[in-house]
Amino acid sequence: MNKLFENWRKYLNESTGYGGDRPGIAGTMRNNSGFSTNIYDVDKDTGDSKDTKQVSKAVMIRNGLVILLWNDGGWDLPGGHMKQAENFLHGLEREVYEETGLNIIEPKLLHFKHENKKFFKGAFGAGEINLSDEHSRYGYFNLEDIKKFNAQGTLANEYLSAIEEALGGSFGMEE
Repeated sequence: MNKLFENWRKYLNESTGYGGDRPGIAGTMRNNSGFSTNIYDVDKDTGDSKDTKQVSKAVMIRNGLVILLWNDGGWDLPGGHMKQAENFLHGLEREVYEETGLNIIEPKLLHFKHENKKFFKGAFGAGEINLSDEHSRYGYFNLEDIKKFNAQGTLANEYLSAIEEALGGSFGMEE
């Protein structure tokens, strides 16, 4: 049985061209049924790798629950600083992957922004969360729990506003 498994693994690695990973829909290498793979040059040292002051944050929703990440300042949304020569959407996708190991599905810009931050909403598929060194834990929360965090001072007001806007629409609530 072991030999069969090893032969199958070797076949997948050699024949798919993707190291056994399933390619995305129509060859886009995008998220496919929750499958995640790194399509970004994470922290690759290029001439354009310097951080800017602009920030993209994501309200990631599945089954009406929002994923929050914990850092020294309290609860946080996935996302972070854009790199030079990087647009907000690409930076958001890169940062979400770096911080969670997940790909954001169909990100949409929210009508809410705060100072240098732009907020997006999107779904996320199945997959194991791999936190970066910036965060120590994560959780999936409903709006009532999120409001409690805000009242306790462990979630910033602008994050609550973005989450309320994201959950206010039908996106994520019908799943």
